[in-house]
Amino acid sequence: MLWSMAAAAALVLGIVHALVWIYDRRALANLAFSALAVSVAAIAATERGMLYARTPGEWGEWTRWCHPPLFVCITSIVLFLQLYFGTGVTVKFRTTITPRKAMIA
Repeated sequence: MLWSMAAAAALVLGIVHALVWIYDRRALANLAFSALAVSVAAIAATERGMLYARTPGEWGEWTRWCHPPLFVCITSIVLFLQLYFGTGVTVKFRTTITPRKAMIA
């Protein structure tokens, strides 16, 4: 039940920030935050699947499907920080995202 509530709260925040971005297309930080919220909801769904897995193989499958939302989550956090604060952390962006991208591939 806790995972469902966390996913619902994340989706509501994601919808609100997506609507803000739709009204003001220059507010890219809101789009990044919206992607972050949706990925958190997806992570909650995969964690719930891991919680109710009946076999180790099923648990491993849920764990494998948890990595793409984690990639979107980490990428969105870095993008949000870069867009919201206006910092030029391109090197940090590359060093954070490249290893995660390699893990998914």
